[in-house]
Amino acid sequence: PQSCRFVQNFIKRIAALEGDVVEYNGKEYTVPKDYFWALGDNPEESIDSRHFGAVPLQNVRAAVLFAYSFRPLSFRSVTEYETLNKS
Repeated sequence: PQSCRFVQNFIKRIAALEGDVVEYNGKEYTVPKDYFWALGDNPEESIDSRHFGAVPLQNVRAAVLFAYSFRPLSFRSVTEYETLNKS
């Protein structure tokens, strides 16, 4: 996104796709065609669509295949369903 040029690559969760309505700070945003709404796992610290708006689909470079967690300690594959439907 233009307003976040210092970030070259990042991993975020796709929270909404084109046509979906997202509510943030008491306002509603409709995700435009060929865009998605990205959210980080840590809402208080994450720089995501709440800061720079919807992201063009053309900016997607790859999909996450595996997730590693420290709490609880785990390592698992991430399916397409989880990637698109988890919020």
